[in-house]
Amino acid sequence: MDFGEIKMKIDFWDKKKFIYFYLVFFVILIIGLIIGGLGPDHYKQQEVEYELHSNSTVFVVEVLDLNRLNQFLFVDTHFSNGNSLDFTQDVKFKVWLWGTNDINSAISVPNFDEDSTIGLSSQNGDDDDDDKTDGWDLLEYSTHNREVECEASKNCTKHTMLYVPYIHHKNYALGVEFNNTLENTYEKIFIDVYFVNKAMTLFELFFRYFFVMSSIGWICFITHKTREISFRKYSLEQRWSYNLLYFLLFFNNPLWPTILISDHSIVQVLDGIFTVTFVIVLCGFWISIIDGLRFERSERKFRNFYLPKFIPLIGIWITFYVIYIISRRHEYDDPQFETINDITGFLVAQIFLWIFIAFYILHLFYSIFRAFIEIKQKPENKKRFYFFFSLFLISFIMIFVALVGNFISSLRNTSIEFLAYYTIFNIYLILLSYAYLPSSKTLDELQTSSHMKFEDEDDVETSTQESGLELKEKSFSNSENSQSQSQLQSQSQSQSKSKSSSKSD
Repeated sequence: MDFGEIKMKIDFWDKKKFIYFYLVFFVILIIGLIIGGLGPDHYKQQEVEYELHSNSTVFVVEVLDLNRLNQFLFVDTHFSNGNSLDFTQDVKFKVWLWGTNDINSAISVPNFDEDSTIGLSSQNGDDDDDDKTDGWDLLEYSTHNREVECEASKNCTKHTMLYVPYIHHKNYALGVEFNNTLENTYEKIFIDVYFVNKAMTLFELFFRYFFVMSSIGWICFITHKTREISFRKYSLEQRWSYNLLYFLLFFNNPLWPTILISDHSIVQVLDGIFTVTFVIVLCGFWISIIDGLRFERSERKFRNFYLPKFIPLIGIWITFYVIYIISRRHEYDDPQFETINDITGFLVAQIFLWIFIAFYILHLFYSIFRAFIEIKQKPENKKRFYFFFSLFLISFIMIFVALVGNFISSLRNTSIEFLAYYTIFNIYLILLSYAYLPSSKTLDELQTSSHMKFEDEDDVETSTQESGLELKEKSFSNSENSQSQSQLQSQSQSQSKSKSSSKSD
């Protein structure tokens, strides 16, 4: 065979077993989507709307009763355009953030001045000492100029006002100040506060644990099944699918629970790196199998076969990694940081990213086109190719639909997105690696041959032991014969000497 001496399960499958395989795939996927649809909302949203007047350029928003399970705090803002014309304007955002763990402090909101010094006043505006509450801490203060683009009589572009990567306090108060000329241009300001639903965090924690344990158990099962097979005998599909299981384990991320208990940025950075690395390796798996089935094993050299495929993928990985690391680092230093506006050279990095993606997609489509033409000349690989391509096409379409659905507001705030991603990737690789397992007939033959080999080795060992014993016996008998001969010779010599002495007498 071109791809090793090991016959896989799909080599012996008929149409009925293929139907069962796809049926199991879709049933598990549908169950995952149903559970995701019945799950909790992903985010909790708190929207505050203010009318713009000449005497109201400072706005305060309270966010109460948070804890670690809410994961982070994200605030964005946008204006409504009261004019009938399109326009663009630079707006200065000045943001304060306070936090407190005192429950009683929630009845009052901080009061601030131009020096960002903090006082506390009650919501009804009284200045009596009885209405003042201590316990607020100034956490962040930042200012940025943002370019606001507005269409006629519509909402303007959204901008990030604040991002808090970790929840340290039970209650937060957000103060925002804009230019004094806003009331002449805009009608209203909308401040949207987002944080992860506590129930969603527990939901995600449970299913991440489930997927991690499933991937570990499946890796142990695959390792046990293939323990007697040399890696050199693996087919191209087996090598890729078995190694991908380890990347799947990191994609499920057994370290994710530490995000809830650790304040270090490396935990979230590792989660992003694991996800991007898994997707890149999966893309390499797709194009390598589709293109590799039309080549002989001896023709799949690294320089000619793998290197042209890995160059754009490595470029995509490096670009994502650099942008992600820079964004995370700045988000911890500046709560108003926006990747698009505040990263120098972001547009250039985005252009390079799309160039690498375009190269990969073009190479993938070219490989699919050539494979459909040349696979007819390799009937022994025809079943493997159509099986892999059909499953690849189904998974690719589902992932694309999930990405598109991410931009639909009705789907973004549900747990379907999370569970759909993890269910598709996990069930895809687990079922694929099962189909690529060595057939039971092949395993029986390997076990039989290994037993015969052991028996032959035992026979050889016993024969060598017996031959060694025979040699020892022969050598021992030869030594005894030589000793007896030497004794006879010595006796004969002594007799001859005695005779000669008697004659002389």
